[in-house]
Amino acid sequence: MMKIKICGMKFPENILAIASLDIDFMGFIFYPKSPRFIDEMDKNILEKVPSQIKKVGVFVNEDFKKMIDLCRFYEISTIQLHGEEKPSECKKLKNEGFTLIKVFSIDEDFNFGNVEPYQKVCDYFLFDTKGKKKVEKVSHSHGIGIRKYVDKIALASFNAGADGLIIEIHHEPEIAYSDGQQTLNFEEFQELVHKINILKKFK
Repeated sequence: MMKIKICGMKFPENILAIASLDIDFMGFIFYPKSPRFIDEMDKNILEKVPSQIKKVGVFVNEDFKKMIDLCRFYEISTIQLHGEEKPSECKKLKNEGFTLIKVFSIDEDFNFGNVEPYQKVCDYFLFDTKGKKKVEKVSHSHGIGIRKYVDKIALASFNAGADGLIIEIHHEPEIAYSDGQQTLNFEEFQELVHKINILKKFK
């Protein structure tokens, strides 16, 4: 079943607006070097996210205890790991009761055998592509990187049987700290979710 995840949520008004939509995961970045680092978030805001939307804490090579403490405090049930975390670290987090998403940055030289040790200790894999050369306005880490094509690529991916979509959104993409050229505004995203939910009925 297709899953929809929104990541990089930071501002309370954005969180509450997206929480009203039919999505599966909402991600919060706890990596200080990210422009979407949430720093100190008002816990009351996250408590307003409906229980059917799983809150995801995104970390990069973070201290084990700090991850646990932050997730417990914000009542986050899913952890997404973007760093060089070992299978043994993933297993420890699984034993704490968390759902795990492990991210792998891939290019043409990536060895998919590296994924095998994680299969028993992670629930989902996210493959984030990277490139050696920059091509105009196309992002290294995304399928197309141009806003007007995002919905078309997303719908095509759904019809092709993709397991999930990660869509970047912002209330004003033109002033977004990062990735604005491939970011949907709330109305565009709401329309995309509506189209996907219609297509789900025929799967």
